[in-house]
Amino acid sequence: MAEERRNNPQPRNRPGEHSGKCVGVYEIGLRKVARILLASGFVVTAYLGVSAVIPEIGSDVVVAGALSPDEPVEDFTIVG
Repeated sequence: MAEERRNNPQPRNRPGEHSGKCVGVYEIGLRKVARILLASGFVVTAYLGVSAVIPEIGSDVVVAGALSPDEPVEDFTIVG
């Protein structure tokens, strides 16, 4: 079992991070957002930061989720 973990080519995500594929990039007002198909099957909208590199459609991305104090939904941003 330990050898299987060493030979695993996929890096593990840190807690709160999810991996997926970019399925679309849009501009809503002054903000840029990307639709991400997570490995779990969910599709989420992730915000792109001001200095973020815009991902290509079909590229692998890592998103981090954080709960907003005033909203009951999780807010995702693209990490890498």
